[in-house]
Amino acid sequence: MKTKFTLALFAFILMFNVPISSTTYFVRSATGSDSNDGLTPASAFLTLGKAVNLSLTDGDVINISGTFNYAELNKFMLKSISIVGDNKSTAIIKGTLPGANFLSIGNSATPVSVLVENVTIQDFDFWDGSTQTEGGVFRVYKGSTLTCKNVNFINNQAVVGGAVNLLASTGIFEDCYFYNNRAKLRPSVNTNAFGAAIQVNAGSSYSEDASLTVDRCLFEDNSTDNSGAAIRYIAATKGAANLLIQNSTFVGNTLKGSNSTTGGSIQIQVTSEVSDIKIINNTIAYNYSEFNNVTALAGLSVSGNDDKLILMNNILYSNTNAAGASVSILNTKKNKESRNNITDQDYDFEANTTSGASSSNFINVTGEALGLSSSLSDNGGETKTLAINATSVAVNAGYSTGAPLVDQRNIARVGNPDVGAYENLTTTTGSNNYLSGIKYSQLDGETIFKNLEGFKTVKVYDTVGKLVTNVALFGDSYRLIANSGIYFLHFEGTNKHSIIKLIVK
Repeated sequence: MKTKFTLALFAFILMFNVPISSTTYFVRSATGSDSNDGLTPASAFLTLGKAVNLSLTDGDVINISGTFNYAELNKFMLKSISIVGDNKSTAIIKGTLPGANFLSIGNSATPVSVLVENVTIQDFDFWDGSTQTEGGVFRVYKGSTLTCKNVNFINNQAVVGGAVNLLASTGIFEDCYFYNNRAKLRPSVNTNAFGAAIQVNAGSSYSEDASLTVDRCLFEDNSTDNSGAAIRYIAATKGAANLLIQNSTFVGNTLKGSNSTTGGSIQIQVTSEVSDIKIINNTIAYNYSEFNNVTALAGLSVSGNDDKLILMNNILYSNTNAAGASVSILNTKKNKESRNNITDQDYDFEANTTSGASSSNFINVTGEALGLSSSLSDNGGETKTLAINATSVAVNAGYSTGAPLVDQRNIARVGNPDVGAYENLTTTTGSNNYLSGIKYSQLDGETIFKNLEGFKTVKVYDTVGKLVTNVALFGDSYRLIANSGIYFLHFEGTNKHSIIKLIVK
């Protein structure tokens, strides 16, 4: 009897742990037909609306190629699905100004306990989305999650959340590009316009958590008529506040309009007692406020409770107002930590920091000392970056504990990280001044490296940061055969590393 009962119980457990199969539906705007079954590229649907209006189940995937319009969707999504493009150049969704947002995830009228929508968007563009309320592309309701990977948001607008509005929900953005999005007032109707690219609000009427993660993203030329020229994050006393912005660049974002009396390109206001707020290894530069008011921050504006924010390894440079003054940072509260940040502003990090949690911040840094590029360029990775030169004060000047292991381009940081979103590869020695003693000789495109005791791996990058090879080392020598060009070799071992710039003729 014992054996039979055990077998029966095992069968019962198996029955309820069999994974539910998912279905991939294909949509092709040039070759599809809505009379097809949509189950293969050859039998793809023509319209996105056809796929989305099916009886989808959690885990289903919609694969799209071509150009579509917002009107094909414009609905509430109450399932956990993925919408994936072939790539950003061949998968584009366009809106018509004025219009409605592309997708609402979850439902404000539904109890949060039954909302588990997790929608993933990957590898395509959103253009020209518009709504006269919230979320030019996405509006995400209580308890739901939106994940965007390698997605471009271009020319979208709303009153609140020009591209995305998160209401007591979760947003995750990786390798995304936000360009020319707008939080725009409706004259005689609205008094405030917040979050040109992303708005997050737990709000006094919400008791759920508000969570935002931004990693390896670029925010360029977005604008607001009030505050949050790129991101605005507001979390009141109810629920938990979770915010991580890292490895991202903010450039050319603008505060404009008659209500722009507060900041900034990033505005954070947290009064929740349960908070985890981190701003790490970002470059916030060349943003602008159209006003002379020193509180109309062009860079980073923080308010709320003490001891909540970790501010580490950020460049805050040349964010100016109409009078030409630097308004890169204003933080009215004490930080949990403030370490290894660089600013051109005469700013007292110590006065805004809990005792013992502030160190190695640089203020009044000149442009020559910083060595930051004046414009974006393609230095590798999914988004453009502002590079720092090899002699920059930012090189190897970061705080390593808690810093990301890669930079905005997804290139490995070595030793003490550089400050900002970009890791410079042209230095000849790494963290803590560990000198390797490596020697090498060249002949006909072949380079032999010697004295490699203690090194375990070598990674070889080209000049735009693309990984050429990653090799485990054995013994004290390594042979590299490469075409003519410039390469950067990262030799890594336990408590030591070396970065070598190699010219192959």
